[in-house]
Amino acid sequence: MDRALWRLALFPNVTIIPVVSEPQHVSSAIRTGRPTDYMPVLSPSDLVYTSGAPAMTEAVARVGDQAAIRVISSSAL
Repeated sequence: MDRALWRLALFPNVTIIPVVSEPQHVSSAIRTGRPTDYMPVLSPSDLVYTSGAPAMTEAVARVGDQAAIRVISSSAL
């Protein structure tokens, strides 16, 4: 999925927030915690794409539901 992510990053108004659950020291751009810890305030015109464990994608979808936005999720198998 890294190629798709790099292509997406080229579009205007796209914010990519990489988050991992375990602390790492590879890059300061990668945050530790849960994606919902770093989600900005959302508006109905926003679109959120999430991928990962079902519990994580469901948590992001719940935040999206509260903001009445469209969330596209892909759960890991």
